[in-house]
Amino acid sequence: MPSQIIAIISLVVALSVAIWQVRVNIRRAKKANVLPVTSAAIEEFRSESFRESLQELIISAQRNPPPVVGFEQVADDWRKHAYKICYFFEYLGALILFDIVEEDLIISLMSTQALQVWEIIEPYRSAELAYRRNTLPPNVPNAFLPHYEWLVRRIGDMGGPEAPSMIREHISTNQIRRFDLRAATLLARAHLRKSQGYGAFASPKSR
Repeated sequence: MPSQIIAIISLVVALSVAIWQVRVNIRRAKKANVLPVTSAAIEEFRSESFRESLQELIISAQRNPPPVVGFEQVADDWRKHAYKICYFFEYLGALILFDIVEEDLIISLMSTQALQVWEIIEPYRSAELAYRRNTLPPNVPNAFLPHYEWLVRRIGDMGGPEAPSMIREHISTNQIRRFDLRAATLLARAHLRKSQGYGAFASPKSR
């Protein structure tokens, strides 16, 4: 009986170690993918064509907004720019939702433009949803830009327009806390060494 218990315990320990190793490998694989995917997203965000499409949407909304209809019913030029920007944020929302890219980094860099564009296109998106509900078969999904919508809600949960500054403040506070903890640890060790008769920064071996 004791041998069986030992065998079971050994099996549980081995299984736990295997699960831990798998999780570590998954985390490493995710981290390896984060940098190139994030770099590609930032490169597209900063590209001239993206900025041009962004400006076209903003300027048209201010000067001569098209009639509020579904995306497929608006003028070709507006639709081209709208699709380019909206699908960028749609895919970005999916990458954040499935933990492929760092949420804090992306929202800190791009939330202003994401919210700005959403405010412009939301009436047209609603019209497109209504059009799809009326034209697509009942067994076909009629969602349109669901991950972009989720991204906008997530930005709202994190502070809305203030999300970037709140993220920076949160990260700065955590960095200060980690620094303070390390400094306190070093100071405590120095006092301990001094109380034991060693110099504040000397090791026992130097004695």
